[in-house]
Amino acid sequence: DDHKTQVNCNTVYATMSAADTPDVKNHNNPANVQLLQCKDVFLETQPKNKASIPGLLTILSKDNKVFVRWIPTLEQSMSFRVEILLSTLSRVTRKEETIIFELKNGQKIGPFRFRRGEDECRKLENTLEDLNVKQQRSPAKIFQADAMLAGVANIYSSIRRQIMQSDAIQHNLQSVTPYVMFDQHTRPEDALPQYDALAGLDPGIVCRRTEAMGAMGDFEVFDKAWSLPERIEVKREEPVTLEEWDGFFKDGNVVDELSLRRRVFKGGIHPSARPRAWKWFLLGQKCKGEDYVILAQEYEIMKTQWQTLTEAQLLNNKQMREQFSIIDKDVNRTDRDHPTFQQRDGKGLVLIENILTTFVVYNWDLGYVQGMSDIAAVLFIVLQDEVSTFWCFANWMQRLDQNFDPTQTGVVRNLASLAQLIRFIDPDLMSHLEEQQSAHLFFCFRWLIVIFKREFNYEDVMTIWEIIWSEYLSEDFPVFIAAAIILSVRDRIIYEHQQYDDILKTFNDMAKNMDCQQILCDAESIFYQVHACKDEDLPVGLHLLRQTWEERWDSNQSDSSLTSVIDSIPTQ
Repeated sequence: DDHKTQVNCNTVYATMSAADTPDVKNHNNPANVQLLQCKDVFLETQPKNKASIPGLLTILSKDNKVFVRWIPTLEQSMSFRVEILLSTLSRVTRKEETIIFELKNGQKIGPFRFRRGEDECRKLENTLEDLNVKQQRSPAKIFQADAMLAGVANIYSSIRRQIMQSDAIQHNLQSVTPYVMFDQHTRPEDALPQYDALAGLDPGIVCRRTEAMGAMGDFEVFDKAWSLPERIEVKREEPVTLEEWDGFFKDGNVVDELSLRRRVFKGGIHPSARPRAWKWFLLGQKCKGEDYVILAQEYEIMKTQWQTLTEAQLLNNKQMREQFSIIDKDVNRTDRDHPTFQQRDGKGLVLIENILTTFVVYNWDLGYVQGMSDIAAVLFIVLQDEVSTFWCFANWMQRLDQNFDPTQTGVVRNLASLAQLIRFIDPDLMSHLEEQQSAHLFFCFRWLIVIFKREFNYEDVMTIWEIIWSEYLSEDFPVFIAAAIILSVRDRIIYEHQQYDDILKTFNDMAKNMDCQQILCDAESIFYQVHACKDEDLPVGLHLLRQTWEERWDSNQSDSSLTSVIDSIPTQ
């Protein structure tokens, strides 16, 4: 299962220094029995650009264990080696004079190009056959590995720019020269000696290239790999009924908020309970009584303000005219297939236009932005009340304002988190996307700005929103949902070698045709997989992404259900 055990790639930056050149003789310990030696074996760091590093490949026996080892011989190279325990090797793939090693956990190492030709490759193959390692000659496999490595070698330019801008790293460069530096958040005192850090790695995908970093000199970049915890199977539950919802409250106050959030996350909300539940999530205690009366009065005052504008006032306010015009056009084409909005002059469209125009008066700094009508329409379908819909919409826009402001930093941040998540759990896919200039994931933009409203039918969208509002797992759970959608077609994208236009068409064709419950199960499973990773294995940018509601709020309640799920995940 490609999704259960994936290879994780992270980047290690280290300074180049001639003093760090390995002494090859040190590796020829008399205690080691050398079974084979191949000279002029080049590790191809960027196959398509013909970038490679020469080295020496040996098969040796040490302490009753057999290893395949490659060490660089270039004078400028750092102390770095690839070492594979033969018992972890699954197969060897060869195309002409190029070989890739594949481990039992699916990790690929290479490609290695034998400068002395196919005869050297055959010597290696024969030795491995004698050691009972089966080989598989598959040009397709070589092609996939080449594409993956070429992509991985280029996906970290943005991280590199961040490192150059990081005062913490710049100020400590001299003191950590003989050490590896992970990302810009790594503390210098946490750095490990260069050779030990690299030599102790589980062998995996390794990409290597030189990067010029201005006054700081040339850096060598390595991509290392290790296995992730397995993805577990999860199941959805029945929706929360009105009776069950009311059972979570006593005298108007919630008595077991953690359990309420868990049930909403696992099952969504039954239509009969939705109006009450949605008001609670979006209005809190202001959804009833005197507080609600005050909200209704405030809404009427704001609505009257724009309804009583004179023609002269509108003529002298270009921004207001433009806002009113955009709202009118958007409302006229919003969800016209739904019975609530089928009539152009019907109650539904009129009230949606009232709500959105009043929002402009309420929040002029943000104003109306295309896409807001999609969100307001779904809220009105459930609430069927103008005042409640307005205030629920206004409060949700306050949370989503960064999605709709001119910079759209909320969507940009989510796209960055999504890219980092995909890179972490499926580097093969991210390598392909990078190769196709699609790693920006702009095809997900619509998903995140209107919270999947155009990707699923009404009932499914309502369930997704409820799950997001519950914040039971990550408060950025839309990122995990987006990852689940992408991974659902990852094989198709890779094996069909889809370019950006093909990828965009694939996801456009999926709109309104996806199994929402399966996507939600996959998203939840991905969260648990990431949550089970050790802190030191997880990119810093994903640490907050995996925090649960209980962890964020340091709840005094103990979530035994979540604990049992997380404890059941096998770790690597």
